[in-house]
Amino acid sequence: MNELLAEILRYFAGNYQKIFIRLLLIYVLLYPIVAVYSILGIWGHKRILEKKELGAGPLVRERPTRNQYFGEVQISWRHSLGSWGFGDVPIRFEKAIVEKEKQERLRIREEQIQDVLLAARDLSNDLLVDLDDRPFLFVTIINDAFKEMTMNWLCNVQPFETILDRTLIIAGSRKDCEKIEEQYSEVSCVHVALPASFNGNFEERDGHRREFTAYRMMILERLAGIGLNFFYFDTDSLWLRDPFDLLQNATETETSDIAIGAAGPDEEQQYSSDPLLILASNRTRSFLAEARRLLEKGKELDLKHIMNKLCLGNFGDIKCSGFEWGDVADGTWFEYGPLQRSLHSPYIVNNNRLREIIDKTAHQEMNKMWLLKKGKCDEGLRKKLFIEYGVKEMARKLKYTNEKENNGLWRSTLHLIEQMWSSFRWNLGRTFRLLHIF
Repeated sequence: MNELLAEILRYFAGNYQKIFIRLLLIYVLLYPIVAVYSILGIWGHKRILEKKELGAGPLVRERPTRNQYFGEVQISWRHSLGSWGFGDVPIRFEKAIVEKEKQERLRIREEQIQDVLLAARDLSNDLLVDLDDRPFLFVTIINDAFKEMTMNWLCNVQPFETILDRTLIIAGSRKDCEKIEEQYSEVSCVHVALPASFNGNFEERDGHRREFTAYRMMILERLAGIGLNFFYFDTDSLWLRDPFDLLQNATETETSDIAIGAAGPDEEQQYSSDPLLILASNRTRSFLAEARRLLEKGKELDLKHIMNKLCLGNFGDIKCSGFEWGDVADGTWFEYGPLQRSLHSPYIVNNNRLREIIDKTAHQEMNKMWLLKKGKCDEGLRKKLFIEYGVKEMARKLKYTNEKENNGLWRSTLHLIEQMWSSFRWNLGRTFRLLHIF
């Protein structure tokens, strides 16, 4: 045994240079593979969600898988390494404490609801030109977790002349309203006090998610009850074109009671859960009341499922229609490469394929669609967004011009190569994803 050990030591002593060189070569060969794998893991990173969880609104964070029998939290290698993992091998953290969600109801005082209705009436009256006019409002309901997303949306739509002075934001924090009105004085913001447990990320609290969604539907029902037409949306969306004419035409034709965003091309259901164009009538009020009742009942947690059930079932003779995907796109648009995105320029894009707010923000930052710097609207970032993805007519209307168009042949060529390379990376990532699935 000692002789064998001595022989091994003599071998390493005499061949250490060869061994070192071989190890170095192995490192050099493997490093690019690991680097490419890591990059693809970042590019292809997308939360894997069940379809039934994709339509409940933005204020919900994705949950890790829980073992109901042993109280263990299971996180897959696919989630920890991105969507290019070599399988769903669970990482187990033994004896994780799983706290049961406390059943809590969201109670809103009637006087606060009246404040919302009064602000909506005042805003509608300011827009009323004549008795035949049927103005519509832009309405969104947020809690404190969505304040940065809301500031990003306000920065996004500020150049559109027809949006902010029609916008009513119902916020769960007085400070949020003060911040919004300080930077965007033309916006109407109403504070509706929310309990602390409902004024943040919902994480794994399904009951809180259901309660907050029912609260939103109650507010929409009351707005429809006073005869207001409005467009409800979530502020995680990206607005590439001014949708005013699109919505105005839908309001004037009155071919439907409610228009809903279309579900994605890969979705089984016809409608999404937002945005919603609501034309006030007894039918729409009954529709929204029934949606709220089903949410409060607790058996159907997914608002998108409820919307499709009521619309396709013709509840109360409701007339539903859907926006064309090319006009109001879902989060599938974000999965396109830059060249593919430039070919599709919808009015509105919903960032609804991710659940966690931090993921939504990071997703927009990685795609150069986050418009805030140190919490302030950045004109340069907004300019780049409209140049890259907005229609040329809108860019000219906003006095935005693409500087690269006048930088000579060399810079134009570099820009084309950059776009082609970005598109190649996207297609490569999609190919690897398909190979991984099959």
